[in-house]
Amino acid sequence: MRPHSVIPRFCGIAVLLYTLLILPWPGVRSAYRAMYVAVAQAMFSHFGGAGRVVFEPRPSPDRGRDDLLLTLGREDVEVAGEVEVDTGRVGYVPTVELVALVFASPVAWPRRWRSLVVGLLLVNAFVAARMALLLLHWFSMPTPFRLYAPGAPGQGLLSWSYECLFVSPAGSFLVPLLIWGAVTIRREDIVRCFRT
Repeated sequence: MRPHSVIPRFCGIAVLLYTLLILPWPGVRSAYRAMYVAVAQAMFSHFGGAGRVVFEPRPSPDRGRDDLLLTLGREDVEVAGEVEVDTGRVGYVPTVELVALVFASPVAWPRRWRSLVVGLLLVNAFVAARMALLLLHWFSMPTPFRLYAPGAPGQGLLSWSYECLFVSPAGSFLVPLLIWGAVTIRREDIVRCFRT
């Protein structure tokens, strides 16, 4: 294959694979959400000592998006707050993007499999970090269940990180792209693609 045709071919295959993997979302949503809830509950039900989090799937999500309800509270306070989360955007999209990018990569199959395993571990770590960031953000807001008071600079950095990595859809697409590049691409691949 000619080097200058590698990138368009890769892009076409990646888009096709992503489309094929994202289309089943309505059918796999409840199974994915159940797995997400089980892992999140195991990791985050006790947050920061006194913080308590309950992850509850919503049987019929409003607007077809937010399918998970988080109830946040503290052991010593009766008041609780609720936060809605879209598990598709937060977890499923980054995962299928990584899978599509790895399988579309013009590298040998053994390298693809290694990249997939390492990439999935990193994407799932990213998904868990996003949830921790969401919880840290909400437990530092001025509410009766507040656990942290990071001060103005800390609150600003926390709010900026939350907006960039959790609220913005760009986080769901950019971070898996960076992970794919880190676990799959080598210097010689770049040289081969741009050789004239």
